[in-house]
Amino acid sequence: MNAISSQTKKIWILGLMAALVSVFFSFMGAPFVRAFFAKTKSATFWIVGLILVGTLFLVQLTLGAIYVGAVWMTLGCYSELETRGVSWKKTGAAAVFLGMFFATIMFFIFSKTTLFTDIIKEMTEPLLLTLNQLLPEKKYTPEEILVFMPGIFSSVLVSTIAAGLAFESRIFELFQMRREKTVTGLRWLEFRWPDLFLWLSLTGFFLALVNLDGMVPLDIAKQIKLIALNISIFSLVGFFIQGLVVIEFLSRFYRFGQFTKLTVYLIIFVWAGPLVSLMGLTDYWVDFRKRVRLKIK
Repeated sequence: MNAISSQTKKIWILGLMAALVSVFFSFMGAPFVRAFFAKTKSATFWIVGLILVGTLFLVQLTLGAIYVGAVWMTLGCYSELETRGVSWKKTGAAAVFLGMFFATIMFFIFSKTTLFTDIIKEMTEPLLLTLNQLLPEKKYTPEEILVFMPGIFSSVLVSTIAAGLAFESRIFELFQMRREKTVTGLRWLEFRWPDLFLWLSLTGFFLALVNLDGMVPLDIAKQIKLIALNISIFSLVGFFIQGLVVIEFLSRFYRFGQFTKLTVYLIIFVWAGPLVSLMGLTDYWVDFRKRVRLKIK
């Protein structure tokens, strides 16, 4: 009984940590959420998520409730499908879609209330401040930023999945719990976007850069440009994730020390983000991991 009681306490502490870290530290709560799903019943996982989101709504942290709800939905759906043997490609696409669907429904509901203006302001303000500092000659408005939210928010959700997969093993080690692997589960260091993603991304980049005026009606050209820009935002983040995986693989292969590894990641997040995205893109043709493995043979 003591062993069972101890394990139960660990699971509920893990659930509490998943809730708190998700609320206060954004997608870094993802590994805790993934671990909590793995160690508890599916119904318990969803009930805890419902209570958490409901509580955030009650204390009028509306944007936080929408964000945490979308993240919980995304990670929960990913884990549900993963345990049922669905391939990670279908699982990831379905999970991000359902997370976006939840957020869209919530925004639609609150668009009918007086809180909507405050939600939009709170959601766009950090990005507005950054853009207006980088480009002071052009003053952006919340409406101009809002049209890019599909690309930005879907990027956040896929980053959440990535963070969950990358760091969940650390959480299991921290709580001294065993992680049962699934046959169709993604091996993180082997992650590589499918070819369809590459061609969709290149199409988005092309349509975002090309001038369609005169080729199609103006309204249609604006819509195509807007969709292309959202695809491009998502793609840049996607390639950044693949580039990070390549760098993590190389750091393990060449046995970087902790200080060297920390320095590399600080440089990446402070300055070299675009270069990592470019590395993720070129990995399709160069295949860095395959070239490194060939050196072993």
